[in-house]
Amino acid sequence: DLYGAAIFGVGVEDFRLSGSELSANLGGACESAGRPVAHGAVSLVSGSRGVTITGNTFTAHIAELGKYIGLSGAIYIEGATGVLLGQNLFLQNMAGMNNGVGGALVVERSTAVQVDGNRMFDNHAADDDAAEPAPGGAVPINTPTDLRLANNVMADNTTDAATALPLIGTHALT
Repeated sequence: DLYGAAIFGVGVEDFRLSGSELSANLGGACESAGRPVAHGAVSLVSGSRGVTITGNTFTAHIAELGKYIGLSGAIYIEGATGVLLGQNLFLQNMAGMNNGVGGALVVERSTAVQVDGNRMFDNHAADDDAAEPAPGGAVPINTPTDLRLANNVMADNTTDAATALPLIGTHALT
């Protein structure tokens, strides 16, 4: 099983990615999930702490190949603590040709999350009218605690359902 086309981490401490350009990675797949899923270029899961992703450019990543559900075209973060996503550019990423969530970024079940000063343009979640609803043309955020969103620009992001920025089960939003 494989996640994260360019970078994959489980329980990583003090992860730093800055000043990099990542482009045209095709998301890896995981058959052992409840249903097959694929993540985009960067995937950090299961207890990662101290995650800093700043000043990068993510362009034209695709998460989902065939039967897989795409979770984030560029970055997928799940179960992390202390996350800073700042000053990144997300351009033309896709979280699913048929089924997908979060064109640029997905954050799930994470705490102390800051999404600050990012630019997200022309990202897309799902493209099939028969697909289940696909929230987050730019960024869906699911059940975080202590979430801060500031100074982000989101334009021309598309999805078959919901909005560019659905916040699901969000607590302590500032």
